[in-house]
Amino acid sequence: LVEGLSLSTSFSFDGFRLVPWNEIPDSDTKYHFVARQGLLSSAPEMAVSRTRTISRRHTRPWDATFFGWTTSSIEAIQDVLLCAAVVSRAGAQLLGFWVIPPDWAPWKATESQFGVNRSRSAFREMLNGPALENLASVHHGWQHRSANEKQRLRLPMERLNSSLLNQFPMVDSAIDLGIAYESTFLSGDGREQIGALIRRRAAKFLATDFGARQKISSYVKDVYKLRSLAVHNGS
Repeated sequence: LVEGLSLSTSFSFDGFRLVPWNEIPDSDTKYHFVARQGLLSSAPEMAVSRTRTISRRHTRPWDATFFGWTTSSIEAIQDVLLCAAVVSRAGAQLLGFWVIPPDWAPWKATESQFGVNRSRSAFREMLNGPALENLASVHHGWQHRSANEKQRLRLPMERLNSSLLNQFPMVDSAIDLGIAYESTFLSGDGREQIGALIRRRAAKFLATDFGARQKISSYVKDVYKLRSLAVHNGS
């Protein structure tokens, strides 16, 4: 259940399926989920679905491992949204999820909800054909990253996504974007001034010719200045 992104038709990649909200079959679970979220007047526009094969096992509801398999599936869906933020430059919020078991499974649909920070509302961004193809490409590359690389990249991607949300006050967006810059381009022994190091690495990473690198360096300098003002002055 996603807020902030939408699409006109379903799109599948890497075992995931992006589905327009109105194409999700009506059910009691869907209705009650939305009703408890207080979203009936403003329903979400998209959902991310994933089909998983789970081996049969005999266990009790109070066993610690009973729902252990759900955690990784949620993280994988969150990674899809982070990749979408990189591609679309639009923030998204995962509002919750539910699990629909097959007919033979002896339990009802499992559902969970997340607290929604309404000071960070998501803009409505339509994912078109090129954006969806780029998302599939970026996510395919993401899947081939090591666990350590994914862990390192999640911080700047999460902060980028947060900065793209419509935040109040707006200084929070500047702080989030600054953290995204720093966690992406900073590493090493720290002997060089932080601002200069970020500008140099961002320029080398994003451009090849000298003129373009100068423009990027100047832009990053301005962004980092705004971030510093937000942190130290709150404005």
